[in-house]
Order: sequence, then C-alpha cells, then structure tokens
Amino acid sequence: MNIQKLKHFINRPEYIFRPWQVYHRFFKRNSNSVNKFQEVVLPWGLTIKIPTSTDDTLPKSILIYGIYDLSLTEVIWRLLESGENAIDIGANIGYVTSLMSAKVGKTGKVWCFEPNPEIYEELTINIANWEIKGYSNIHHQQIALSNYSGYGVLNLTPKNRGEVFIDKNQQVANVQTNSRDACVVPIDRLDKFLEKEQNCIGVLKIDVEGHELDVL
Repeated sequence: MNIQKLKHFINRPEYIFRPWQVYHRFFKRNSNSVNKFQEVVLPWGLTIKIPTSTDDTLPKSILIYGIYDLSLTEVIWRLLESGENAIDIGANIGYVTSLMSAKVGKTGKVWCFEPNPEIYEELTINIANWEIKGYSNIHHQQIALSNYSGYGVLNLTPKNRGEVFIDKNQQVANVQTNSRDACVVPIDRLDKFLEKEQNCIGVLKIDVEGHELDVL
C-alpha cells in the first residue's frame, strides 16, 4: 500500500479523532484473533465485549473502527438529554444501549429488548460490567416486540446474527428443539410496555430487520 492509498484509507473521522484505532485495525485485532471475545473501549468511556468468531457487521465495525454507524451514533447522542428515558429495540450486544446509558446519566433510564438467546447472553454480560462501573440505569428483557402478545418464531442466521428476524410464516409448533435455524421467543406489544411508563421517551431506536411497522 503506497502513501497516497494509506492517506485515503485512514482519512476517516474514526481514525482522525481516535488515531490509536489505526494500530488497533492493523495490529492488535490480528494478535487477538484466537480469543473468543475482545474488549473495546467506546468513545464515551464504556468497555464492550465483542465476539471475534462471528461475521456480524456490528462487532466487526467496532473492532476495526472503535465505533458502529457514525451517523446513527451522533444522532442519538445529540437527540438525547441527561435525565431522559430511552428505548433500544433490537439491542444486539448493547452498543446503542451503552451510548444511551452514558448520555442520559444516572437520572435517566434505558430499556433494551433483544430476543436472540445467544446475543442476549452477551448483552447481559456487558450490562453487568457497566453496572459495576456505576451505570445501573439499564433495564433489559429477552423478548421480541410486535403487534401482539404471545410467542413467535425467530429465524436465525448464524453467519450474521444481526440479521435474525421474526418469521410470521412459520408456526411455533413446527420449530424443533435445539434447531440452528429458528427458535421460539416470547413476544409482547410496545404500547403495553409504554402504558406502565409514566415518563416520556426521549429517543426510541428500532432495528428489527423489517419488523419495524409491526412493533409500532
């Protein structure tokens, strides 16, 4: 790679404002490839555990750039105010959840929802680590949100776990136990949750792979 190509490659906000990410991108990431998880310090100071044995877009982006979706990150940070409440639907391993928690502070609250059992386990590990550091404003549930209450089928995509979705064409009774392609998850309505919360919501983020209208 010549000098001009290198300049073009690193001419990104993620590298300009956090130059140590260049080292992380080329050296540290490869040296830790044998580990199942790697810890990354996010720009707002929280550390997140990232699975290294997956092709998921979100973890790969955080490992390479130290951030995921710069526009989304900046918008949420600018919209939220200290003391507000926020909701993260489709929380994955907790990247946006951590951002919300850091911005709303101790007087605010964050609710996050993640139905995928494997990802939810990783999410709870991250949340537990943040609680140790004083971020105890996060409430989490292992459910999917939709336009009904009950159970549904979550279609699993092992190659990219962030692309799982509620399969409305598949019946719960047809899902085999320990299937790698699908699992049964509890489902509830967003308005049912909002009825219990008296305070207004500052930001609501939804990332549920095409199921957004059903959630709303």
